[in-house]
Amino acid sequence: MTELAAQTAILNSRLERIKTLFSIEVALQLIHMGKETLERIKSFKHLPGAVGEKVQDASENAFVTLLVALGQNHIQPGFEQALEHLSQHKPYDETEGQDTVGPLLTFLELVHIGDLIQQMVDVFFNQEVVCLPFLSRTDGRLV
Repeated sequence: MTELAAQTAILNSRLERIKTLFSIEVALQLIHMGKETLERIKSFKHLPGAVGEKVQDASENAFVTLLVALGQNHIQPGFEQALEHLSQHKPYDETEGQDTVGPLLTFLELVHIGDLIQQMVDVFFNQEVVCLPFLSRTDGRLV
C-alpha cells in the first residue's frame, strides 16, 4: 500500500467516525424531547398574568435550547472535524486507480444529513412552535 493510499484510508476512516457525530436519529430524539417539553409547558398556558408570560418565555427558551443542542452541540462539531480532515485530503496527488473522491462523497453525505436535520427542525417549528397561541411566526425573538 502506498503512503497516499494509506492516508486516504485514514481520512476515510476519520470521516466515517465523524458521520456518527451527528445523525438523523439523534436529531429526531432531540426534536421529540422538544415536543414533549412544549406539551408540558402548554399545560400552563391558561394561567393568567405573570405566569402566562413565563409560559411564553419558557416555550421560546425551549425552542432556542433545541436549536443550540442541534446546531452548536451536535452538527457544528461534526462539520468542523469533517472539514479539518477533508482539508488534509489531496486528491490530485493520488495515483490512478485510487479512490480519490471517497472522502468528498462522505462529506456530501454529511451535508445531506445536515440538510435533512434542518428540514426536520423547520417542520417542528411550523407544526409545534408556531401553532402555540401565544407565539407568532413573526416574533423577532424566534426568527
